[in-house]
Amino acid sequence: MVKFLLFSDFHYDKNRYPLTVGDLEKVLKRGYDEKVDFVLQCGDFCVDAVRSPEIFKALLQNKYNLPVYGVCGNHDLEIMGNSMEFLVPLLTNSKVEKPFPDASYYYVDIKGIRLICLDTNFSFDPVAKVWEHTLPGHTMGKAGNTNLACLCPEEFDWLKNTLDDAKEKGLKAILVSHHALSGCFNFNCGCAPEIKELLENYINTAVMCINGDLHAEYFAFINYVAYYSITSTRYLDANTKMETAYPDSLTYEYTDYDMQGNIIGKYQKPFNSLQQKHKYYTEEPMSAIVTINDDGVVNIKGCSVNWVAGITPSNRDLQHPHYPYITDRDFKLYY
Repeated sequence: MVKFLLFSDFHYDKNRYPLTVGDLEKVLKRGYDEKVDFVLQCGDFCVDAVRSPEIFKALLQNKYNLPVYGVCGNHDLEIMGNSMEFLVPLLTNSKVEKPFPDASYYYVDIKGIRLICLDTNFSFDPVAKVWEHTLPGHTMGKAGNTNLACLCPEEFDWLKNTLDDAKEKGLKAILVSHHALSGCFNFNCGCAPEIKELLENYINTAVMCINGDLHAEYFAFINYVAYYSITSTRYLDANTKMETAYPDSLTYEYTDYDMQGNIIGKYQKPFNSLQQKHKYYTEEPMSAIVTINDDGVVNIKGCSVNWVAGITPSNRDLQHPHYPYITDRDFKLYY
């Protein structure tokens, strides 16, 4: 049996979003209380990484000594300075297997499970005829690029070789990415069809794919593979104008830090001072506890929280309807 804590799209930026180090510590404490084997985060963890050492300290040097594995999301590169050279060492606090030292994708074997963490932030430049990674200061490939949110060809080949090795060793593989690999959710990795076709060669080996990105919860079984999209931690971007504004009296606990991650101030700050004050948020952070039993039976223990100030999106005409809960689920993988 393997058990892990799962969360995604934390979007830490203390001047743009209300999420705090305290929110992360609540998430991690849940994992500790549940005696998980590790923590898995599915990208968009921190928007302003270069100026946020406190959040990575809280995650990677967590007081519970939990192993952490993560993937790069598109918003992890949104701010200039968030280069992959800076971010890659912050994806995990544990020993992993990489094709080369500074690779942004890797795998680790845990209790018969091969966790394959992918980087879906490549796109193709049709003019230069090269694959390139999303650049610092961007959230997607540059204008004119095709094959957005993809694996590059080298990563795709590495994935195939990694699955071959898992199959030979009798391991069960779980693919983890920021963008969805299913091809049937509302936004997917650009090479999702090719990945799905590849996985047909690894039935009984590649058993599950997990992603974030959508700020919404989805689940599907396709060709013997379970695809699960976990919603965001607190920030549920409805991509629509709020029908009710947050009251001016609403505040949240703001903590300021120096560049070493030390606290230099703590006080109540107006919620409407946030740059992203026109978005919907939950009062408490959301996460899931995922248990995979030796016979392939999966239990997902979700949670239910409240909206900040009770202000609820109507979910009318939304690409991704948002709800303040993660659903409890039980299903069996194809073992």
